[in-house]
Amino acid sequence: MRLIALPSQTDWRIVNGILQAMTNDSAPSSEPSTTHVPRMFWYKAGQGSVTLTGNEVRQFGEIVRELLKDDTTFNNFTVKELEALLKTLILRVMKVDKDQRNVEIEKQIAELRKRLRTDVEKWSFVIPIANLTLERKQLKIGNVKFFTFTDSHVTRWESMFYNTSHKLKSETRAKYRDEIRNNVLAPLKQCVCAEITVEAKHERALELALQEVRNALHVITMFFLGNEDFYRRYIGIKGEIVALNSADSRRNVLFSSNGLPGFDIETAGPRCPLELDKTRVDWMKKNGLREVTALIAKKETNSFEDRLRTAIYWLGAAMNVQIASTTKEVDAKIDLARNQKGRRMKQFKDFEFHNFSERLIKLMVALESLVILDEREPVASNLGERAAFLVAKKSNDRIYVDGKIKKLYRLRSRAIHHGRTEIKHEELDWLSMVVQTAIIRLIRRGVRMGVTNDEEYRSWFMRNKFS
Repeated sequence: MRLIALPSQTDWRIVNGILQAMTNDSAPSSEPSTTHVPRMFWYKAGQGSVTLTGNEVRQFGEIVRELLKDDTTFNNFTVKELEALLKTLILRVMKVDKDQRNVEIEKQIAELRKRLRTDVEKWSFVIPIANLTLERKQLKIGNVKFFTFTDSHVTRWESMFYNTSHKLKSETRAKYRDEIRNNVLAPLKQCVCAEITVEAKHERALELALQEVRNALHVITMFFLGNEDFYRRYIGIKGEIVALNSADSRRNVLFSSNGLPGFDIETAGPRCPLELDKTRVDWMKKNGLREVTALIAKKETNSFEDRLRTAIYWLGAAMNVQIASTTKEVDAKIDLARNQKGRRMKQFKDFEFHNFSERLIKLMVALESLVILDEREPVASNLGERAAFLVAKKSNDRIYVDGKIKKLYRLRSRAIHHGRTEIKHEELDWLSMVVQTAIIRLIRRGVRMGVTNDEEYRSWFMRNKFS
């Protein structure tokens, strides 16, 4: 998920024009000698040396920024790598006669474009997922396909590995096949896996693939119901979350005050897998799954769609925060703490349920990314008011939503600035439903709203406010 919206394509005409201006202009710099003039010098053995000063340095930076507008370049090359490629290009251009430089620039640009794509290949990954079961054959979320790894997949991949090892001796080849089957493929059997294809350099491919899978998992988690916390149905990439396995039970050794030793065993992590059965998937589809997955799969998005994608990310992250305490236990203690403070009695000890605060903060980040359009605008008032317009229709309901969001925003501020946890489980459930409803309604209304940027989005809120 892109949290920063970038143009999607380099304009090579701009690059060509800047290079022509840099390499064909032999006029001395007009900048006063008393001012600091940025300088850039580099030398390569056998190729010569180049010195850039003043405006040329700024033009050099403009080319780098233009190159980064291409998503593939942005995802695979650092600024330092691009600068090195550009320096080589300029050296080669400067070596030819001035009347031939325009032709050389076109030639070098063509080679640069080819070089930026040379190391970028399509890579497909199969990544195991923890604590998820799938009833249907497969489920596609965005560009990620979830499926259960079966014997047929073991056979298929074993053949692929065996066929690609044809240069090895027969005994070594067979041993290699057996190792792949036993140590890589067999452990995946009956495990839900995610299959994703990315276009990237080898060293970046896995990182991008993992992020795509996390985004898809956040979409699934977005439809997670707060009252399912009792079952601890938390999903994630295997190795990034505690897997549902009896071997993961925690053994605690304890001693009582009378010196008698003992032990207990408790379940660490989730109690139950998240089951994507037909009933749940049908419910997800009725509540916007198709629209959400279509948005996640888009390669080109406007600023309004980027807001929606960011909100989906944070809502999914919030609902995957593990909460082990029971609802009644926490809510009763929070109520007691609030009542004690309200009567101006002796300070009651704050109860530390930091995972509650973590979910609250992430839910508020999701809501703020959805409706706060300018860092200078009043956050608390606009947060409650705009959320109310998105999720409620009647005036009394909107007043209620507005007031409750403002209250929860104050609790969020206490958690961030003072480390105090005063949020109740039922309030987290309510807030998660508000954020979920707001996202789904905006996605479904997107075309009818005609909103593509912040100004159009702001105008839409104003029209609804005074309608």
